[in-house]
Amino acid sequence: MSLLYKAIRHFAVVLIVIVYSLTFGVEEVYSNSAVMPISIQVNGKLIITDENTEVDSNERSRVVENINIDRSKSNFDLSNSYTLRVRSNESRWKLIGHLQEVSVKQTKKINPKFIRLTYKTSAGSAGNINSAMLAAPFTEPVRLSNIPRKSDFVVLEGSSKTSLQRDKGNKNNWYGLSFNVDFVGKNGLALESTNPIYRKKKYNAIVSYTLVSL
Repeated sequence: MSLLYKAIRHFAVVLIVIVYSLTFGVEEVYSNSAVMPISIQVNGKLIITDENTEVDSNERSRVVENINIDRSKSNFDLSNSYTLRVRSNESRWKLIGHLQEVSVKQTKKINPKFIRLTYKTSAGSAGNINSAMLAAPFTEPVRLSNIPRKSDFVVLEGSSKTSLQRDKGNKNNWYGLSFNVDFVGKNGLALESTNPIYRKKKYNAIVSYTLVSL
């Protein structure tokens, strides 16, 4: 191979790199280093935030929520409702949950089989609603007694990026997961709040969610 041919090939490679950088690289560097209006620093591939506190969040892959049911108060049937927002540039990812019960002092504990957890998915206007699916058994409402306490469990199975289009400011490119926890009776209906057997019982737990790539 002649020296002239090697020089020409080397020049062609350098030219391609320069053209690619000017065409794609500047935008990529900018999008991966800029601090967006919602204060999320987009320099990673996995971001999970709480919908209500997103303006105060930096890049992270884990959030923690509380489950608190207090039957001694006036708000008997509805317990908690939260919405998480996931952003992922990975084509395969999972959202993993972990439930840890918290001791209830000076009162009786509600049996977890009377507490129901319901997950629903959503997406921002620039989000990809088909980027993930709920994993069993969370495809339908599930009792907390059927959720592991000592091991992790998969909530979402991600099969695509959470957004397939550019979103100025990264405001609407999220995949949403809302979950509602409520108290139900033996037949799936809320028990009467006047029943003294159930009125003064409580249940507390911490649920942590971790976003991982595959």
